[in-house]
Amino acid sequence: MLIRSSSSHRSLWRKLAIIPVTGGLLLAFSCSQQKQEDLQKELPSVTLSKIQPPSPATDISTIDPADIQSITMLKNNPDSTMIISLKNGKIMVFNQEQVKESMMEKAKRDSITQGRSSKVFTFVQQMPQFSGGDEALMKYLHDHIRYPAVARENGTQGTVVVQFIISPDGSISHVKTVGAAKGGGLEEEAVRVVKGMPKWEPGKQNGQPVTVQFSLPVRFVLQ
Repeated sequence: MLIRSSSSHRSLWRKLAIIPVTGGLLLAFSCSQQKQEDLQKELPSVTLSKIQPPSPATDISTIDPADIQSITMLKNNPDSTMIISLKNGKIMVFNQEQVKESMMEKAKRDSITQGRSSKVFTFVQQMPQFSGGDEALMKYLHDHIRYPAVARENGTQGTVVVQFIISPDGSISHVKTVGAAKGGGLEEEAVRVVKGMPKWEPGKQNGQPVTVQFSLPVRFVLQ
């Protein structure tokens, strides 16, 4: 009789032990279901199966704004504060820490780029070049320069050196003349023509486009 009583007690305890475990599973299922329901209430148009958490390498700042369909901020979910819906159907979920890290990485990249582009070189491994080369440059100057009337009347001629900055994207800025002035409007005409030039092929240092100061001699000769 004592053995039966002991066995009966052990059986009873095993049955009781199953109850909390079952209750825990039901509670977890209920919480998970409630979380999905709350998310669906905030985003009625989002299909939960399409939500893809970004990989560790995903950077918000690298997402092309043109690819974004919509951005939603969740009010009651501190772990997933931002949902980005892309036009290709993908939905990316970012938490606060990922947003912060992405912004810090972008600031670091911008700082490096700005530092590289703000330094002005006078000589680089690959100097800037007018699109099409020197022959195309000479043709452009010949087609666009208009000999100033005052200089023509006074017989003024000579070489005007025009100095300008070529940015990493090939655009021209800070155009001015250097050296002794010839007068008669030659300096003004040379500056006008250079300012109207199309983008150049930028100079490169270590394979990277950089900002270069360039000097271009423009010769005025009366025929």
